[in-house]
Amino acid sequence: MEGQWGCRCRLSRYNAPESVITGAAMCVPTGDWPSVLSTLMPREFNIERRVQFAETDMAGVMHFSNYFRWMEEVEHAFFRSMDMSVVQPHDGATVSWPRVHVSCEYLAPLRFEDVVEVQLTITDVREKSVTYEASFMSKGVRTARGRVKMVCCQMKDHQFTSIRIPDFIREKFEATS
Repeated sequence: MEGQWGCRCRLSRYNAPESVITGAAMCVPTGDWPSVLSTLMPREFNIERRVQFAETDMAGVMHFSNYFRWMEEVEHAFFRSMDMSVVQPHDGATVSWPRVHVSCEYLAPLRFEDVVEVQLTITDVREKSVTYEASFMSKGVRTARGRVKMVCCQMKDHQFTSIRIPDFIREKFEATS
């Protein structure tokens, strides 16, 4: 299903009905649910994007900063697919996910009008943090590989305090539906 900005999303699950993510914006499910940390959890999530002219530089290739924007876009779509947000109320405060490490390795250029699949893969879930990798594929070629580590924090009075990932969020990560 094509959404805004030419984006198409897929959530991978084992034996999950298509209705699993009907509340998710711009998302269509397909595929498998691999195992992570000995529980079933949404390990892979994909969006498809088309490189826009405004995302390119004077050389006609996608500017490096847009890879980070696209990693955040696939992350937000992933959270929405589980009826969550990266910023949401919890216990009279707000839970958010500041980044403590981000990186991106550029392997091949992307150009205006290229169609790109961005795959988010959860690689680690700890007591207070989640790490994922983002793989950028176009025309069967991996063009970039990114990594993001984010920490679950409570925001209250404009202050961040790292907290244990709340059970209702962890349960969504570990859902077997």
